[in-house]
Amino acid sequence: MTPVVWDTQRDLLEIALTGDATKFAKTAAHVPKFVLNTPIRGSELMKLNQLKPLVDETRTMSGGAPCPLASIRIPLLMAVAWTGHAKMVSAIADRVDVNRDAYCKGKRGIYFTMIDALIMMKPRRATRRASLLACMVVLIKHGFRLNRTDRPKNASALEAAVLTENVDAFKLFLRHGADPATRDTNGENIVDMALNEAHERGLSKLGTMLAWMIENGYIKKRMHALHRLVRFGDVSLIRRVISRVYDGEIPTTRDASGMRILDIVQRDAFDDHVPKSARKRIFDITTRSARNAAKISMFLATNLPEELRQNVLHKAGLSRYRATNRRRNHRT
Repeated sequence: MTPVVWDTQRDLLEIALTGDATKFAKTAAHVPKFVLNTPIRGSELMKLNQLKPLVDETRTMSGGAPCPLASIRIPLLMAVAWTGHAKMVSAIADRVDVNRDAYCKGKRGIYFTMIDALIMMKPRRATRRASLLACMVVLIKHGFRLNRTDRPKNASALEAAVLTENVDAFKLFLRHGADPATRDTNGENIVDMALNEAHERGLSKLGTMLAWMIENGYIKKRMHALHRLVRFGDVSLIRRVISRVYDGEIPTTRDASGMRILDIVQRDAFDDHVPKSARKRIFDITTRSARNAAKISMFLATNLPEELRQNVLHKAGLSRYRATNRRRNHRT
């Protein structure tokens, strides 16, 4: 990066830090596109005191020893978004690559996206949180890929929101098309990853996130979330999933280990941390639901005319095969 390019970028950042969106948009309109897309060295950004936290976050993104300042490369758009002014982000977002990451030169597999940078911030003021969410919306509308899984760490925006316990960002991503069934490089969807992290780190807001997903219909049957919740032993979330996702019926599908829900319960295949009291409650909930489904199926199979019975079975999600077998077994 030449001194002329940095001088232009520094002028833009200084305007951004003042909060004058109109002046920023007018100035940025005359800046060449290649200048807006040239990443900035971490050592240069450290000269602006208000952007030092961004550089520090980027340096430690690898989880190991901090990257040298001279090796850090941060996109201009990320630095502008860090200021929390959505209008400024919108002024240049259509002329830059919103999926360009910050990175540590010379180290492979270490990336830090625009959304990562905003999620890491946890301001106390509600107005500041709202402005950062507005910046995220602008980035998403300009093509930021929420479901990208081409990175070894923080495989998706949802995963980053869970790891930082950012509930507002978590809800925002789901509303804007983030797919909770997307699997990361470890083969885990968001429910699997969240429960693993909750067990290891004790995330306090996990229940709020998953409950919101259940209530708003973001947990789908194809995710097999109930299997993981049963193993984890969260009684309240299990009840919600059974009632809202599966309409009170225990699914008979098998997870990756080849076990059904009732197999997990009856074989006591819970995670080690689940107490005996929770195991008993889960056993009661799942077996009661299974018995109720069997009673309903048998009643429908024996007490209704054929045409009406099949109509009710279809609405209840019960197959003709199960009803026919239950009727045969009942007669014998």
